[in-house]
Amino acid sequence: MKKALSVLLVLCVLLCAMPVFAAQPEGWTEADATETLVVHISSAAHNLSKWSATAGDMLTDVSYLVFDPVLMMEEDGTVTPWLAEEFNMEPDGSKIDLKIREDVYFTNGKHLTAADVAYTFEQIRDDKEHYPDGVTKNWRNFLGEIEVKDDYNMTINFVKPMPEFWSLIVDNSLQVISKETIEEIGWDAYFASPIGTGPYEFSKVDLPNSYFELTLRSDENGYWGYDYADTYTNVKNIVFATSTESQTRIASLKTGEVQVIDAVPTADKESLDAEGFTTRILAPNQSVFLEFNCRPGTAFADEKLREAFSLAIDREGIVYALLDGYAIPSLLPALEGNLGIEDDLPAYQYDPEKAMQLVKESSYNGEPLKFIYTTSTVAIANELCQAIQQMAEMVGINLELVPMDVAVFDSERLAANCDVCLSAIVKSGNMWFKTAANVIGDDRFNSGHANEELKALGLEIQSILDQSVMHEKLHQMYMIQLTDFQPVLYLYYPTLLAATQNNVTGILSHNRHYLDCSRVVIE
Repeated sequence: MKKALSVLLVLCVLLCAMPVFAAQPEGWTEADATETLVVHISSAAHNLSKWSATAGDMLTDVSYLVFDPVLMMEEDGTVTPWLAEEFNMEPDGSKIDLKIREDVYFTNGKHLTAADVAYTFEQIRDDKEHYPDGVTKNWRNFLGEIEVKDDYNMTINFVKPMPEFWSLIVDNSLQVISKETIEEIGWDAYFASPIGTGPYEFSKVDLPNSYFELTLRSDENGYWGYDYADTYTNVKNIVFATSTESQTRIASLKTGEVQVIDAVPTADKESLDAEGFTTRILAPNQSVFLEFNCRPGTAFADEKLREAFSLAIDREGIVYALLDGYAIPSLLPALEGNLGIEDDLPAYQYDPEKAMQLVKESSYNGEPLKFIYTTSTVAIANELCQAIQQMAEMVGINLELVPMDVAVFDSERLAANCDVCLSAIVKSGNMWFKTAANVIGDDRFNSGHANEELKALGLEIQSILDQSVMHEKLHQMYMIQLTDFQPVLYLYYPTLLAATQNNVTGILSHNRHYLDCSRVVIE
């Protein structure tokens, strides 16, 4: 554990030392942007509405270019003005007042007003056809009346305090939309090639192949954000394409065909650095875990089998054998120093002998158990799942690996058509509570777990703002998770790697694991 923490500390120092953007040169105009950037992403975009259940992670990267967040998360994690130039949250979390900037235009020339921002939140709250419950609960469970005071002032009222607000309001994937335009052309036409207020607009959309070309705005209103943030880009065109195989992405980077790739296997970092490429280290803000189907009549409804599975997994071995130390083993449900973590929590153990005994004592009779996963979850999904399969086999658990396309995976997971699946979830704010509150408390993926105390705690956590109370409730929840083993088993917290040509600068991550290329500079 100490070795993993020391690795993380080094990575964080490296990350903080990296330049985040270049100051705008005197006299620079958008006409000076002439470069083209090609980005290959490990995941795909299956829908250009980020609220679709099958949108895919790639769309988050693209959304940084086409849409603006209501507020901005800077690289140090602080929240600052963006579309809203002023904001004021009531101390009790009952409402927030927003003053929208007056100099923002959509790429089709429509002027952004408070009515557009309010309409976006109203759609998230009310439109269950285009914004399904499964992907909007983090907002829908909290949004109350949304008041438009005048053209640029509005208030969002909450039906209960929203702990995740500050981590979600900074997300470009909110996709603030033009109310007038969507009422004119309809939802389907709008999201065939979405219109946003960001620095780029779509010039080509090939959704079946997950291939997109974007062009820097050159309309008469320009892009207000560069003057506002004193940043710039010299990249006129950006191409996003899906490339699911890591070695294919690396080969394209080495030939110069591509300038930016994500999800670089940790084993390739040293060689890429030696060849003069720039590897970018993103600090852990994600938890990789296994999720059980605990429905009555399934193998993992038996708590002994779940505990046996946990004891069979060598988490530290996974981190150092498969990730070269670029991760922290999840011996607890959250990183040390986070809310809910105390010394009395029973950390995960690796004990294959005890695991074998528990398998024998369980109701499991050796039948194949369906283990589904997708390579878009983590870069080493194939190797990771094979390692877990071998560890399980050593203690008498027979796993059948079923790799899937992400869209199929999502539907099979929601339908509980598996025994176990590989999952990952992103940290929210300064708390790792999303797994507890959403995956477990709301049983978001239909695991069928039957621990009512755990569910009640998960639901209660979603409306607590007092951090001391949150700490107490999370500690109770983590204690249950570590002794009951349902419905998730944590594996590790990854440090993610991206790589670029060495003349590419200005890529941001906003303390997340997605790439923001809106301020990229090719030198």
